[in-house]
Amino acid sequence: MKKLFAGLFFVISLLIPMQSLFAEENHEPKPYDTKELPQAIKDFRRFEIITLGSLPFVMIDTTLVYSGIRYAQHDFASEYKPNIFDKSSLTTDEQMKILFTSMGISVGIGFSDFIVNVIKRETKKNKAKKQKQNNINIVPISQDPDAIRLEVKGEHN
Repeated sequence: MKKLFAGLFFVISLLIPMQSLFAEENHEPKPYDTKELPQAIKDFRRFEIITLGSLPFVMIDTTLVYSGIRYAQHDFASEYKPNIFDKSSLTTDEQMKILFTSMGISVGIGFSDFIVNVIKRETKKNKAKKQKQNNINIVPISQDPDAIRLEVKGEHN
């Protein structure tokens, strides 16, 4: 039985690399079309990436600040010395408070990034709209069928 499984494993391990021989040659991913994803989904994805990406760094900073404040409040006693790598230096309740505080700060960072990007995008749209409205197109009178030629006093044709 073991020989059967070993033989089967050996055959499968030989066949798996051969799959790439029959695969398509073009391995380049197709870029997203500008209309494929709505802007709200792109904004939410960016918010999610910023929030989750900042969480570990905010967690370390929050732990350091909390441990430093706790150390100072207890008159710099050696049993309260900050050590973020020692699990026993903080109680479970303190760890939960640090976690929830860090999550709140990370969500705030993600939300502030979202607000800044929305303001930038709207400013850019308004600027482009204003620039489009302020363009003056000069059309020669001979090319405009609705134009009326006004005679000025003293002007002779």
